[in-house]
Amino acid sequence: MRCLALVAVLCLPAVVTAQKQPFNASALLQVQRLSDPQVSPDGLTVAFSVSQPDIAANKSAKSIWTVPVAGGTPRKIAGNAERPRWAPDGKRIFYTGSSGGQSQIWRMNPDGAPRRRSLIFRRKQRGRQSRPTVSICWLPVMFIRTAGG
Repeated sequence: MRCLALVAVLCLPAVVTAQKQPFNASALLQVQRLSDPQVSPDGLTVAFSVSQPDIAANKSAKSIWTVPVAGGTPRKIAGNAERPRWAPDGKRIFYTGSSGGQSQIWRMNPDGAPRRRSLIFRRKQRGRQSRPTVSICWLPVMFIRTAGG
């Protein structure tokens, strides 16, 4: 027992020294950012956005992931996508993504397939857009654009 304690004491400085790396702006920019968690209507799954900064391209790669609420391995279900929203029955996830330079609203099953375009709108126009919302009355998707710069 004393031998084990002696080994632990001798190894402790090496462990402490190995962990002393500065956390600076460069390190911060390498951290993936999780956002916009959305719990499924049945309460069993969470869909969320992940943003991975790409310093060289000066943009972020965004994707949608799901994970069971009870715990488990997160699963990437869509790339080039963000802002997941569950349909009221939990059978589809709506999200925003871009293809060909146009921002679009897509839908998919919770397992990530098949992906289908639901609505096309242009993001480059003036004004701000709200996050897409699935209505209870089954209108596919609603969003609001406010006028102004």
